[in-house]
Amino acid sequence: MNWKNEAIDDLRTYRDACAGAVALAERIDILNEQISTAEGEDVIGILSERERLRGALSVTKRGIKLVEKGLDGLNSTEKRILFRCFVEDGSGAVEDLADELGYEARRVYDLRNAALAHFTMRMFGRSDG
Repeated sequence: MNWKNEAIDDLRTYRDACAGAVALAERIDILNEQISTAEGEDVIGILSERERLRGALSVTKRGIKLVEKGLDGLNSTEKRILFRCFVEDGSGAVEDLADELGYEARRVYDLRNAALAHFTMRMFGRSDG
């Protein structure tokens, strides 16, 4: 397994996972409301769907917490670099960060790689491919 690629994927999907958790919770709320007016087999279907969504929400929240725990151990510069390069739209991120931080682009790439290795180690206990 390539741990670095897994870490990048976790960062790239973090924002969508957060939005997905909100949407899942809202769908569960809708199903809870539907139960009060449903009858017979409809109730069983709604309960089944609600349990399926609750499971998906639980898995999604655990994934979000893991990413947040991985990020918690990083310094502010490491977090900023990883967010700009992987969580947000990464196009032009290195050049923008170089301007903001007063570094050459090569230095930002080095910092990005170091931050990614640090994050990967916190997420998976290793940073090798």
